[in-house]
This record gives sequence, C-alpha cells and structure tokens, in this order.
Amino acid sequence: MKKILLLSLISFVCFNANSQTVTQKSSIGITIGPSFPLGDFGSKDLGNSESGLAKVGGFLAIDYSYKFSKYFGAIVSAQGRMYSVDEKALAAYGVPDGTGASLSITTSAWKMGAIMAGVFQVVPLTKDEKLNLEIRALGGYQSTSSPKLDVKISIPGMGSFQDSQESESSGSFAYLVGAGLKYSLSPAVALKLSGDYNGAQPKFSVTTYPADAPVTQQVRQSIGAFNVGVGLVIGF
Repeated sequence: MKKILLLSLISFVCFNANSQTVTQKSSIGITIGPSFPLGDFGSKDLGNSESGLAKVGGFLAIDYSYKFSKYFGAIVSAQGRMYSVDEKALAAYGVPDGTGASLSITTSAWKMGAIMAGVFQVVPLTKDEKLNLEIRALGGYQSTSSPKLDVKISIPGMGSFQDSQESESSGSFAYLVGAGLKYSLSPAVALKLSGDYNGAQPKFSVTTYPADAPVTQQVRQSIGAFNVGVGLVIGF
C-alpha cells in the first residue's frame, strides 16, 4: 500500500511539474515603440523628389499567434504607425534675402495602418527555453495617408500668396521581416523585445492648389522603417 501511495504521489508531482512547462498554442501580444524612417522615406534632401522628410515616429502592433508545432507557427498582425514631417527641412527653400518676405509652412503627419499575416520560427536560447529568439516574416495590406501641406508667403507691398497640398490615401502591399527576444515569466505570460523592418511603395494622386488652377500628379513613395518595440505576450 505504501508503495502504491508513493508511486501515485510521484506520478502526481511529475504530471503537475510537466504541465507547468507546456507552451500555449495561441497567444495575443501587444508591442509599442519608436519607428525609425529609412532610405527615401526619411531623407531630408529636397533635391530628391522621393524624399519623405519623415522624422522618427511611433508604432503600435497587436499580434495573434498560433503554433503548429513546438518551434513553428503562423501570425496575424494589425499595426498602426505615425511620423511627423521635418518642417525645418522644408523651410530650407527660404525666401529671397532683403525682400522682407516671410515664409510659413505647416504640415500634418504620415499615417499608416496595416494588416499582415505570415509565419514565425522559435529558436531556444536557454536550456529551460524561457528565453527564445523569434524570427518572423509577414506580408499584407497597408493603407497610407500622406501629410497635408500648407505654404504661405507674405511679401511687403505685394501681399500674401499661399499654396496647399491635400492629404491623400493609398492602399498597397506591405511586408515585414524581423526578430525578437521573448522571455517567459510563466507558462502563459512573456515579455518581448523586437526589431522589425517594414516596407511598402504606395502610389498617390497628389493635388496642389496654386493661384491659377488645381494640379494633380501621380507620385510613388518608397516607405521603409525599422521598428524597435517592447511588449507583453499572453498565451491561452
């Protein structure tokens, strides 16, 4: 009888100990952090027609992940990003010296929302697998809104002149590749540090309003950004 009770106790303890290390198949994660514009999107070169003049912005991502096996799975991600425009770079156009003229420039921000899906791989970094490297690649749809631009020039004796460029929205394919470190606090809760590259090339119909008549032209904007985020993951 003692042996039976002892074996039952050992089995019960082992079962519960093992159950604490079971990895949840599904999880929801939220990540937030700065987003750094790269390439033409972050360029401040006014001589480059594709310069986005974007400053460092921010992003928010909500992810749903499902593991097919211990180390591989699928992921769906909804993301939002925003970048202000470098108005000082635009002001470099300037006005002629000695004229007493003044230049005023105001802009709104670049805004993006995306829904993407893809796959990920988990690479354990410690023997107990509490610390893991997660590599992922996603693709999907992104809606991008260009900034609104208002320019006003005042020249003594001649009056004021103004021009504006309306904000336009465009949908395009977008992709994301990146990696992150995930540290498990418990079988169902983990902390995450990630770095991802986002890319897209939306095409806009940009309309300006000079003094005579509206002018519309097609413009393609290359958008690249690197997101650095911290977040929380909850498994279920």
